[in-house]
Amino acid sequence: MRQEETKKVERMASPPSSGGVREGGEDGELAVSIATQETPPADEINQRKEEGDGGGGGEGETQETEKVASKKAEGSEDKKKRTKAFNYTSDVYNGADMDSYQWSQTVTEVEIKVGLEEGTTAKHVKVDIQNERIRVEILHPEHKVVLDGKLTNRVKVDESMWNVDRETSTLCINLEKSKELMWKSVLEGEKEIDITKIDNTRNIGEFDDEAQAAIQRASYDHHMKMQGLPTSQDKKAHEMLKKAWNADGSPFKGTAFDPSQIQISGNWN
Repeated sequence: MRQEETKKVERMASPPSSGGVREGGEDGELAVSIATQETPPADEINQRKEEGDGGGGGEGETQETEKVASKKAEGSEDKKKRTKAFNYTSDVYNGADMDSYQWSQTVTEVEIKVGLEEGTTAKHVKVDIQNERIRVEILHPEHKVVLDGKLTNRVKVDESMWNVDRETSTLCINLEKSKELMWKSVLEGEKEIDITKIDNTRNIGEFDDEAQAAIQRASYDHHMKMQGLPTSQDKKAHEMLKKAWNADGSPFKGTAFDPSQIQISGNWN
């Protein structure tokens, strides 16, 4: 009996092996239970570690993604504010889209447009136009200088003007050119456009009445000539010949008018 009790005590005192099952009835079950609680299986430990690492990494990636998305949203919102007043692509004619403004031009004038914040009025804007310089300041909602420098060419100050369009929140500046030529940029030192690739034609409405009449006559003559018909000059010569046909001293006086007997341009058949 003493030997059996001694063996019992030795079995209870000896450390259980990890996850091992030992015989011994209640003592053995107790040992297994203690071992399981104190030392979880290695697979379970690794799984918990991977789940912990994965969870932490996922949260970090999510936060980073949210930051990037937030920045993109802010940039998109800024662009919407900047382009709210007008479409930069379609509104630029013979000019360029700059960081703080856009400009277009014809042979006779330059048009500058600046997008404004809602609520900005003419009293919140300062525009100083000189023959060779321009300065534009916006005072609302914060002070900023949009344009300040020397113009690439001279302008007519008395014929230049500006206004604020409240409906589109746009500052519009019209500069009348001193000379009819195409500009490469508004200010010296700014990015230049290739003036060989722009439309340098002039609208007929920009000419005076006499010049418009001459242009229309030239266009009409070209059209008639392409069709083999008499031009305006031909018709004028025809009328003069008809008057002189029966004039005193004319060799054709008293005969039927026949312009084919005389060399005259145009088709009179």
